[in-house]
Amino acid sequence: NVIKEIGGVSEDLHYIMDGEIWVKLLLLCGQDKFKKIQQVLVNFRLHEKSKTTSNTIVNNFLFERSSIIIDLQRFTGVPENIIKYYIEEVYKSPKIYPLNRAWKINECIISKRKLRIYFIQKFVLKQFIEKKTGQAYGGMKKLIKERAFDLFLLKSFAKLMIISLRYE
Repeated sequence: NVIKEIGGVSEDLHYIMDGEIWVKLLLLCGQDKFKKIQQVLVNFRLHEKSKTTSNTIVNNFLFERSSIIIDLQRFTGVPENIIKYYIEEVYKSPKIYPLNRAWKINECIISKRKLRIYFIQKFVLKQFIEKKTGQAYGGMKKLIKERAFDLFLLKSFAKLMIISLRYE
């Protein structure tokens, strides 16, 4: 029933349709509904005609994976400059498939706002790692605009202050 509720398998994806199902299930049901088991339920068979062993699998897998994440970012309202960063710098993807999904989110588990804040926080962390403090500060301002006053933002301001003191 849940698979039907999420719209089943997307036929426009060819390499990561199962990955999209997991994302949809997590957004709708949360992690608490999933249990880890020790038994093997399926095996994966590789042969020369399978798409998994073809030379294009790596790129097509990454294109589809990136497209799902970018689509979810757009759905949740992540600012376009951050989405552009993910496309150009993180995924380095020349093609992002326009999926335009109507993602179903169980607001009791996670909200669009929380997902948006997650993606912005991830952006800020990447900017600090890349030593792009101006970009990190820009992301932090977006978090302030979101009223995402939490430990992450406090730590980010502390990092920014420490970095600026080093250069004085």
